[in-house]
Amino acid sequence: MQPAQPIPTLARIALAVDPTPESLAAARYARTLLRPGMRLRIVCTIDNPRLVLPDIPRIDALLTSAREDMIREAQATNARIAALFDESGIAVEQVVVDTSVTGGTVADALVNDTLAWRADVLVVGANPHHGLLRLVEGAMSDTLTTRARCALLIVPAGYARPSDGTLQRLMFAVDGSEPSLHAVRVGLGFAAPTTLLYAAYVIDRAVRLTDFVPVRALEDAYRAEGEDALAKVGPLFHATGNPTKRGIVETRPTSDDVAHALMRDAVHWRAELLVVGSHGRRGIAAWLIGSVARRVAHLAQVPVLLVRGAE
Repeated sequence: MQPAQPIPTLARIALAVDPTPESLAAARYARTLLRPGMRLRIVCTIDNPRLVLPDIPRIDALLTSAREDMIREAQATNARIAALFDESGIAVEQVVVDTSVTGGTVADALVNDTLAWRADVLVVGANPHHGLLRLVEGAMSDTLTTRARCALLIVPAGYARPSDGTLQRLMFAVDGSEPSLHAVRVGLGFAAPTTLLYAAYVIDRAVRLTDFVPVRALEDAYRAEGEDALAKVGPLFHATGNPTKRGIVETRPTSDDVAHALMRDAVHWRAELLVVGSHGRRGIAAWLIGSVARRVAHLAQVPVLLVRGAE
């Protein structure tokens, strides 16, 4: 038997912000996760004015003025967000990352900053129509999911926790793989002693049940697989001393998938955070590989923590 792996320490939280209400909501959510001894880095990344203001004549003085305005706005945004943490008792730092200096995209600059600062988690507020969602779409999502070494916490637009205390309901999507178990270990870093822990395994009936094998036989096999995956979580949960539950979730037979079934269950259970490993297998892997962050951002109705596999 392999020795139990310790729960990773979540000590360095990076918060990506912009002037949108979604960033404010994400900051308020992040505030409820912070514990004594943690550090918070508020990061506002600005674009190169040559790229975002193409109608401005290529006159150095005008570009410099535009850049200075963007920096001032970013500093003001950071200050507004930082004020939320005045009574938190944790170390808070503010930084403006200027892509006209660093080069690359906003996502490149943000990833480089979190890498240099050795962030454990990057928090992003997402709206389907504007703001930082661009960080979790298309090519930028590839940058975040392939280059970032920290976990990515996406807070959906309009989400508000029922209270400002510690997390009460923490949900984990598991599939029995080591990456999903690593995600459980990381997610447990946000649990308080009273947090209810829930591990869910999703049977993708819409994809995996076919006419080639009797449906009942497949259902029994996949349920057994699910029970095995949930059993692997048992020792991790038991070691916490928290109240726990484990359960199997099924997709609908048609017009459904793992992502939707998982999110429905998270909403029904009133999860305050859903933790998912980004390099799992089968159904969860099919959800997460490729356009992972974009899909999560558009589906999420509760905050989602995407955790990379252990290096």
